[in-house]
Amino acid sequence: MKTIAAAAVYFILLLLTGCGEQSQQGLATQPAVEEGGLLRAAGNPDSEALVWFIKAGATGHGRDRSSPFGSTAQVEHASRPGDIIFLLSADEPLDDGLTLKPRQTLIGVAPESGQYPLLSNTTGDRNSGHGLILADGVRVEGIEVRNTHASGIFGVDPGNVELSDVVVSNANTAQLTMPDRPTYLDYTLTHGGIVLLGSSAGETASLKLTRTRVFGSSGLGVVAAAYAGARVSLNLLDSEIRDGTAIDRADRGVYAFAHGASSTVDLEVIRSTVSGRMGRYGRNISLQASRDATVSGLVYESSVGASGQDGINAGLLELPASVDLSIVGSTIENSAQSNIEGTMLALPHDEAAASASRLSISIDRSTIRRAGRTPYVRADHFNILMTGSPTPPDHPLPRGQYRLSVIDSEIAASQEAGLWVGAPWGGEPIDPGQFEILVRGTQFLENETADIQIGASAVEIDARQNCWLSPDGREEARVITTSPADDGTVDTSDSVPCGR
Repeated sequence: MKTIAAAAVYFILLLLTGCGEQSQQGLATQPAVEEGGLLRAAGNPDSEALVWFIKAGATGHGRDRSSPFGSTAQVEHASRPGDIIFLLSADEPLDDGLTLKPRQTLIGVAPESGQYPLLSNTTGDRNSGHGLILADGVRVEGIEVRNTHASGIFGVDPGNVELSDVVVSNANTAQLTMPDRPTYLDYTLTHGGIVLLGSSAGETASLKLTRTRVFGSSGLGVVAAAYAGARVSLNLLDSEIRDGTAIDRADRGVYAFAHGASSTVDLEVIRSTVSGRMGRYGRNISLQASRDATVSGLVYESSVGASGQDGINAGLLELPASVDLSIVGSTIENSAQSNIEGTMLALPHDEAAASASRLSISIDRSTIRRAGRTPYVRADHFNILMTGSPTPPDHPLPRGQYRLSVIDSEIAASQEAGLWVGAPWGGEPIDPGQFEILVRGTQFLENETADIQIGASAVEIDARQNCWLSPDGREEARVITTSPADDGTVDTSDSVPCGR
């Protein structure tokens, strides 16, 4: 039935654009029928589903393209679950935002110029300042949400949602935060471009973004957060998340956050680009878990570009918690501090909580390069960093468990170390974490200070069968130890020629 409904929507769109006269693959040529003066969606699983039209500045009854509604309040009042809403292009955006009902479809009808129809909400007077509010089973395609007071697109426990060919630009102009959500120093949850929240035990929510672009959002670009046992998934496919301004320390392009027992977030970034969070604490992709929560992430054949702090950050807040991140066939480059960072905050927690936590990062067939090469200059520069974080200050670092594997990849051109393990500042305190690291078939190329630098005592690094090339042309592994690690904890034997 879902395929039939999609086909019906497609043929209605063809009819609207004057191209729907011929059948295709045996499907009906009558995508919509008029009954009692209302346009009904043929083939829609909601048998009473209606078709509505809306356009900024219009004054019509909304029942056909020649007489569209002129306000979102009208279509919200008239439409029912399962209806189809067409947003028509106009010289100005349709303001005040729009709240969708379950199973509704919102489609933008673009002019020949290709500019998507515009939806906005420049004040907080209606729809809480959001551009678009989601509901279970909705589909949205071919629109732009611009200059919203709060989030561009927002949903709480919305079930399964799909967005395709959607643009969100300059969202959260009021720089709003969510004060009823947990706040951990620079991990404040704010509104932003696209925000998906799971807030109740047993609730599931999923958001699929295909060919979606989010530009210039304040605070956060795209967010998936789970609380109180909710399960949330976020999938980005062939999408671009770029630029934006910070709200205090909140400055992230894609953010996956889970808090509380049994809360989970699953993140997939596939063939997508995330870049340009250039504030002092800017992170292009961030995965955070806290209080028995779990976050898993996959970055596949994607590009993560310049950032003010980290390209990809994976961290545990209040322990126990778990984060598992896999990076495959991707390029992460030009961060001001770390292209990839795995860390546990120094929030108060005991040994049992630390031992029950897991932070695991695997990197396969990827390029990690040029940390510290951005115009914004930080004190430390690492292509990959695994360490406890001295945040908040004056708390002991956790005795966490860290796992890292790097296979068939390139770690190149960091201003300092290619791989830094443990406390990056050297000296005291020594990072008490336990680090198990495997690096195989990887090229360490022209990292300025060292290929591997160690600031922890419990380290096991198997770095055999890699190539090593220093900036001055020497093909040998450069390992620097700034803590009393045992001599046998690092194995860089059986090196192979770099071939360059």
